[in-house]
Amino acid sequence: MRRRIPLALLLGACLALTPLAAARSWTVVLGADAPTPGVGPTPAGGVTPRARVAVHDLRLGDDAFEFGIGWTDGGPAAAAGWRRTLAAGPLGTLVLDARTGVDAGGMGLAVAARGTLGPVALRLDAAAGNRAPGPWPVAARTPVTTPPAPDLAPLAGPGGGARLDLSANAVWRVDRQWTVDLTPRALRSADGWAVAAAGSLRRAAVAPDIDLSLRLDLASGPAGGHAAAGLTLHHAPRRAPESQLTAWWGGATATAGPGLELAWVVREGGAQATLAGAIGPRWADRPAAYLAAALQRPWGPGVAHVGARWVAPGAASLELAWVMTTDR
Repeated sequence: MRRRIPLALLLGACLALTPLAAARSWTVVLGADAPTPGVGPTPAGGVTPRARVAVHDLRLGDDAFEFGIGWTDGGPAAAAGWRRTLAAGPLGTLVLDARTGVDAGGMGLAVAARGTLGPVALRLDAAAGNRAPGPWPVAARTPVTTPPAPDLAPLAGPGGGARLDLSANAVWRVDRQWTVDLTPRALRSADGWAVAAAGSLRRAAVAPDIDLSLRLDLASGPAGGHAAAGLTLHHAPRRAPESQLTAWWGGATATAGPGLELAWVVREGGAQATLAGAIGPRWADRPAAYLAAALQRPWGPGVAHVGARWVAPGAASLELAWVMTTDR
């Protein structure tokens, strides 16, 4: 912990010295988390506050940077990100980014690259550490209405500690109607390797503003695995947010059953509301159920965002954010 606090202070100093006027946006976030009773550092019934201030899209030549400081999980936190876009021959426009984060729960580093090869959009990700090192994104632009990104740590066993996470994504637009999406993933921890794969086949315009997708989700690791198949109904009106409803069948090694997943988005004027939720099947790396809602609307020179989330069997969170975007 002693090593992490100086790092947080160092990044905080960098943030303080950053010419904020050169950043394209900055975020102020206040929130609170109530973890599952008996899990984590907070006693049953306790609530942990969190806060962060971050600047985004700070341009220095061909590079864009992101810096933030905050308080989360009962201690100081800091995050930083870097992004560069360049021409890469047959890959077209190649985007490289790296991010790091440190807080009371741990630290980590992640790198990613994405580009296109003909009709295929590609992305490669690698992360290492004992904490997911995601950057602190502009929350009001992408409301948080789902649980945290699926984490294969439960599949890797109870050992925890340092992890190496490798994943890839390929989206192939076969033609105007058919799209194939594949996402393999592998995770290494003290307990061994866990592997996963997700795939979908999407058919556009089966009816006005309606697409359909067939989906498959598989994972296996030292502590178990899961398999699930699903059918997704996409409501995709032109120039409007997309809503989805997915019916699943599957589950973990010892259990199986039906499940539903919803992501509903509506936009009216400058405001946008999102409702998301899911129940079953009991996958090894995801909660049995969650419910989340978010609302964002213009406020002053920026956008205000409020979001709330409940994750079974009892974790909850509330977040208020304000994003100011400059004219740069």
